[in-house]
Amino acid sequence: MRTVPFLGSQSAGLNMSREPKHSFMGVKIFLSKYAILLVLVFAALIRLIGVDYGLPYLYFPDEHHFTYPAFRILTEGDLNPHWFGHPGSFVTYILAILWIVVIGIHMLLGALSGNPTTFSDIQQQIAGIPHSDPTMFYLSGRILMIVFSLITIYALYILGKKHLNRTIGLLSAFLLAISPLFIDFSRRIRTDVSSAMLITLSLLFLMNFFDDNPRTKWLVLSSLFAGFSVASKYTSVIVVCPILIYCVICDRKANKSLPFRRYVVYFFRQKTNLSRAMLWIFIGFFIFAPFVILDFPSAFRDISKELNMDYFFAIGQPGLDNYNWYIKEVLNPQLSQPFYIYIVLLGLLFVLTKKNREPKLWLLFLFPVLYFVLTGLGGLRWSRWMVPILPFTSLLFSIGICAFYKGITQSVTGKAKAVWIITLTVFLGALSYPTIVYDFEQANLLTRSDRRTIAKEWIEENLPEGSTIAYEADGPLLHIRPKRRFELIDMSWQRITSRPFRFYERKGVEYLLINRFSKSNILRRAGKYPLKASRYEEIEKRAQLIRVFNEKGHPGGVYELYKLKKKGDCHLFWKPNLKLIHLDLYFI
Repeated sequence: MRTVPFLGSQSAGLNMSREPKHSFMGVKIFLSKYAILLVLVFAALIRLIGVDYGLPYLYFPDEHHFTYPAFRILTEGDLNPHWFGHPGSFVTYILAILWIVVIGIHMLLGALSGNPTTFSDIQQQIAGIPHSDPTMFYLSGRILMIVFSLITIYALYILGKKHLNRTIGLLSAFLLAISPLFIDFSRRIRTDVSSAMLITLSLLFLMNFFDDNPRTKWLVLSSLFAGFSVASKYTSVIVVCPILIYCVICDRKANKSLPFRRYVVYFFRQKTNLSRAMLWIFIGFFIFAPFVILDFPSAFRDISKELNMDYFFAIGQPGLDNYNWYIKEVLNPQLSQPFYIYIVLLGLLFVLTKKNREPKLWLLFLFPVLYFVLTGLGGLRWSRWMVPILPFTSLLFSIGICAFYKGITQSVTGKAKAVWIITLTVFLGALSYPTIVYDFEQANLLTRSDRRTIAKEWIEENLPEGSTIAYEADGPLLHIRPKRRFELIDMSWQRITSRPFRFYERKGVEYLLINRFSKSNILRRAGKYPLKASRYEEIEKRAQLIRVFNEKGHPGGVYELYKLKKKGDCHLFWKPNLKLIHLDLYFI
């Protein structure tokens, strides 16, 4: 591997082509081959705490999008996911394979213990989910997500070690290991961590191809994993850009005399890097998401639905407002410090400066920059959309720290250098400590009962049997394994305010169970959702709040339980209507 000029000369203090004689922080063990194992063990432990959160109840709202198609494969043999919103097919098919293994082990252990279980019994259990206990499947699926996160951490370490130096690789891996957002989604069956893993592997292989050109195995692997990443989540398609750009550069260098207007013809007639990359990207995508193409009408329907859904709690303002929100609310908290992003930008600036110019690093960091810019231009904003770039912000942060170290130590020696080493060590420790404490606090929180479980148990113990209760999505799962019979009206994601108050009166509803988070978001945006806001206000006026589930030290949202007043009670209130004020008499 050729020497990289970026931070790479001996005079600069760090050699990027081989390990320096003296470790960055003066502690040799951190540069030994066992250091990354310590990071991975720590990362695994912090993620395993709370991995069974909520079970046997399913409180993560999106997990079913990826688990139910996998269940259908096991029970019906239907390989078509029938839902293509992410598309998520990579996660679905890997889950199906994993669960076949889990079922095999379960049946074997049952046979050895004298309590045999047949595959038909397992299929019946699966068909009954969520009313039957799903713990075996969801727990193994979440552990798979943790494995994906550990692969991402190790791939980032290899990327930094091989193409920069071991210190940068190790520090980057450590930062990603303690990232609160990355830890959070490592415990959920979703596509965010799998996309980050596949993107990191794809760009690692692209960097290998850059150093090992013209050996095309790395290009094939990079393109294949880019296709896998798009099959996991559509937005991962941005990783294709640096691959194709570098292929065009390589093809043009190999055919300098060829006019650009004839390049298209040459592209189709010859085995160019560009044609090879595009072919393997498509193959990678088709392996894990074939029905996006084979069942395109359904895929188009789901994609259109996702693009047009009104997520009132995730509305952003395209451009600067979104960028500011992502930096302040998502990226900076990854190290519990407001200046995290400044060190990241220092690393990016160092990469882009002419003195340290290295084309392959430009290709590497083209993805996170382009991804961040394009994501911020959307009308919605989700913290999870930043998960795929967390490996690269960790890498840039490490480069920024090393650049700062290089700048202050290249002209000092002896005791002065030792002082700076100790100072930077303390600085990094002070940065990391609050984040690690927060990680353990959050992990410990997930081991406690969710407020929805507490609300469900309280309602089943205190409300009269046979009561009619209307409730909405992301609330207590009153319909799952109930201990007392109630008449339930599930308003799901349409929310309680999708219907007027008189609707619940006519239905004989006695109790309304409301998610305060949804209510607060609607009331805060009353100008955009005047009807829903007015209905929340009407509920507050005409119903009695009897219980708020907001137990301190427990995970989950806040839920309000309202009791509708009995008929015959007289209630007066002023109601605006077309600028006229009417006095309405309601008999409830």
